[in-house]
Amino acid sequence: MIKQMESRAEYAYLSQKEETSILIDGFQIEQIDSDNIHRIEGRITPSFSWETSEQFLKDGFGYVALDRERVCAVAFSAAVSSDEIDIGVETHEDYRRKGLAAVLADRMCKHIIEIGKKPVWAHSTSNKGWL
Repeated sequence: MIKQMESRAEYAYLSQKEETSILIDGFQIEQIDSDNIHRIEGRITPSFSWETSEQFLKDGFGYVALDRERVCAVAFSAAVSSDEIDIGVETHEDYRRKGLAAVLADRMCKHIIEIGKKPVWAHSTSNKGWL
């Protein structure tokens, strides 16, 4: 049986001349570490792309947005090659439309460029959140 794949929209990050990150009141941005990785829930998470949390923490990186102790959005390295890093992004349903994914993705892109790689990402065209 052949399974049909959803169509995907792909993006590339063009360097920004001005600061694009915005401070979002009430949320704290942290790098993913051993203290917060196990609180990340959802469909697109490091556990979706990496065999273990330990492997992700060793070979990947990412950021979370926290509302107190609750992880409400995540952006992380879903796949790493010698010249590119594919970014996975997800925002909890209760926190969408607040700009959290944009802030986290921007941080990811800047970090990826700083280490000399190209940030890439894609999503299913059925994902209406990108509109």
